[in-house]
Amino acid sequence: MVLDPWPTTTLFHFTYPERVEDIVRQGLFVTDVPTTPNMDMGYQGVWLTEDPNPLAQGWAAGRGLNSKAGARITVDIPLEPFTFTQNINLYRWLDLAKVAQVEDFWLDAMNRAGGGGHENWWVYIFDIPAEWISYWEITG
Repeated sequence: MVLDPWPTTTLFHFTYPERVEDIVRQGLFVTDVPTTPNMDMGYQGVWLTEDPNPLAQGWAAGRGLNSKAGARITVDIPLEPFTFTQNINLYRWLDLAKVAQVEDFWLDAMNRAGGGGHENWWVYIFDIPAEWISYWEITG
């Protein structure tokens, strides 16, 4: 009998194609997750999305291989052991923003700056190890 692999949540991270080799080798490192216009406030985390479509990533300047949506990395985040519920370090952006009491004007500004689609955004509040990367492809 073959056991199923450990349950995961599959999300996507988009980046420039030239960064893929390093990411696949080292994993994804946290960046700023601002909760106000004041850049010293907020979280550190990895931005992810549940939308695999590179053309839907409005925050990516340009299109094709020179775009931040030029490569899609598939990340399988393990669910919490024994309960198989969401990993406690993984947050839907809009839920995290609510907990952090992000003001509506800032939510709107972030969504506009991101080209829309913030209902698909997720944040993982730690680095993501390379072992969680299950696939990558050039999308441009």
